[in-house]
Amino acid sequence: MRILKVIAIVMIAASAHAQTTRDAFGPVGAPAIEAVIPQLYNGAHLQWTPKLAVVLADGSAKSIRIAEPAIRQESDGYTLVISIEFTDNELAVAAALKTMTPPAETSLTEIVAFKTTPAFAVTAIHRGQLATDASITRVVSLDLADEPTLAWPGVFINYKAYYATTDWVGILAWGSKMTTDPLAMVHRLPDLLGKSIRGGTQLNEKPVIVVRADDVFDIYSKDQARFIMSCAVPCVPDGKVILGLWGPTSPTIAATP
Repeated sequence: MRILKVIAIVMIAASAHAQTTRDAFGPVGAPAIEAVIPQLYNGAHLQWTPKLAVVLADGSAKSIRIAEPAIRQESDGYTLVISIEFTDNELAVAAALKTMTPPAETSLTEIVAFKTTPAFAVTAIHRGQLATDASITRVVSLDLADEPTLAWPGVFINYKAYYATTDWVGILAWGSKMTTDPLAMVHRLPDLLGKSIRGGTQLNEKPVIVVRADDVFDIYSKDQARFIMSCAVPCVPDGKVILGLWGPTSPTIAATP
């Protein structure tokens, strides 16, 4: 099916945004990530070659993907935000999605915000899940918000998320913002949408977002020429709900729960 081919291509393309060598992370990112991994996973260390992996205390290596980190230099060191994705089960989860079989396993993203000294000693860590409503999430980019008065600035995260029910499989490309103290999603809206419905209907579309004066986001389908849903600030709509509402025979709701 065409949409499944699109999903597969997007997944491969997303991996291009992940860094794979020590040099690619730069003089701050590389040593900072090396320093934080043992703090996150007791007794573990980061392996750069032959593949990027976390080597656990028992010697087992778990393949990971890390997008380019967001870094803010400060007078007493650095604040960084990184994404960590364990990928060993990614192909199995993707295979289940393609058959419209919601998998029991997931392949999700952990977001880690942390501070280091100039010598890369880790002094504080905040960690949390990027999203839990999808079967697979993959970060494309991380950018710290311009919030110089905050010790822990927010972070803008562009990522792709993959979903399935027994009736459809779909992908959403999200533009989002998380706080880092604590780590929590405070805003996200879909930039792109793809959906394959059992029986053959294929959808690929860029949703139309209209911001109303009362800080409510109205989401429309241009291709279907219809209103899909409204989302009040803080707007964090559920991905499965959006995809379930998208399609020629799908219902329309007035607002998110």
